[in-house]
Amino acid sequence: MVRSVERRDGSSNEATASAAWLPPVTVLLGASLAAMGVLWCSAASPGGTARPPGVSDGEPFGALFDRDDPNRLVRSALASGAAWLSSVQEDDGGWSYRDGSADDSFGIGVAALCGLAQLHAGVPRDDEHVLRTRNFVVDEIRARWSASMDMPSIDVYSAGLAVTFLLESGSWADDRTVLGTVRMLEDAYGTDGYWDYRPAWAAAARRKGGDVRKACAAPRRGGGNVSATLYAIAGLSAASERGIAIDGRGLDLCLAALRDRQAADGGFFYFADEPARHVRPRQPYWGGTCGSVAAYLMAGEIRGLWSSPGEALLDPLVRSGLAWIEAHPEADTRSADRSETLLGEPVYGLFVGSRVTALLGLDRVLGEAWHAAGAKRLLGLQRADGSWDPGEYRSGVYSPEVETALALLVLAPSGRRLGEPLRGARAASGPQVSRRVLDGRDR
Repeated sequence: MVRSVERRDGSSNEATASAAWLPPVTVLLGASLAAMGVLWCSAASPGGTARPPGVSDGEPFGALFDRDDPNRLVRSALASGAAWLSSVQEDDGGWSYRDGSADDSFGIGVAALCGLAQLHAGVPRDDEHVLRTRNFVVDEIRARWSASMDMPSIDVYSAGLAVTFLLESGSWADDRTVLGTVRMLEDAYGTDGYWDYRPAWAAAARRKGGDVRKACAAPRRGGGNVSATLYAIAGLSAASERGIAIDGRGLDLCLAALRDRQAADGGFFYFADEPARHVRPRQPYWGGTCGSVAAYLMAGEIRGLWSSPGEALLDPLVRSGLAWIEAHPEADTRSADRSETLLGEPVYGLFVGSRVTALLGLDRVLGEAWHAAGAKRLLGLQRADGSWDPGEYRSGVYSPEVETALALLVLAPSGRRLGEPLRGARAASGPQVSRRVLDGRDR
């Protein structure tokens, strides 16, 4: 049936979905995701006050929701968070991070993530911190460029985030750095339909003694995971939104793989070959399920399977995946002997869930009370200096810089629904304040 859904601005849109399905979707966000969609506030002005008037530095934001305006609190949180990121940016334009790996290209992804967070929090493109980030990302990519393949040899996380950030910060859609990184993402998938931390050809190059040409002739291998797949397809989606043609071979393989690997209960595992790779039984978990559904939605849009949330909601994988999320509102169980909850890893849990809600436009169906509930949870974790520090509420895996960027992307208006055209500054192409093209040339 065709159902008219009222938006917050009073207008309506026609969403094609079954009458039996849309009501549980509403319950899904209300009970399970809280405020994982785009909050109803407007973007913050980075030049605003760090905290609302009358609020002491030691008082957490979440404690104020019962007596203050949530819109004002969120705007203030965005402003103070963006200001904190600017204050800790390094001289070369990057940000500190820690992940325990030896891959030196992860700094590119961290910088792109922080840059995206600043843009979505309201920092303009011509801000000195955004410009420094752009130059850092481009310089680091070009320093790792493969002349024989005309593309960079960097990790998949960084490539996906870099493409998204460079395009949103003003890169031309035909810029060589952007196009080469998009081509890297296109060609980085494995035989199992998933992307891994490193491109398939880069892994082969290591086995071939660093010879990229021999690596390209080697058989493609599998062994990917949901997280790398999500970031790769997000980068390809950002490119597709701006008219860059995308080779669909990897996406088609991914769509088929996700349909094949969805668990009977609708959830998803992390690795492509789970649960067979583990002796101990493992279960689908929150991040794996939200990430898989979001990747599936973006890949399907690129390949023309749907052009609206209503069409996507008719897909069996999407419906069963959302049903799993609805049935596991705080579950993040990764193995039989290790259980983590959404409340134990709140910022990343909210971030990965927000990718699903933004794509499906479900935040526009729900009332504001659900957004306030999620914002109260998230802002209650913000420190007085504007940052989020995972070491204060869970065993820290990310640096405060990464955690703060993720939190800002949840709070800021950052989502585009399936089939929705880009608007405003995000739709613009090319440097807005400088003639410097991002590969270092002048156009």
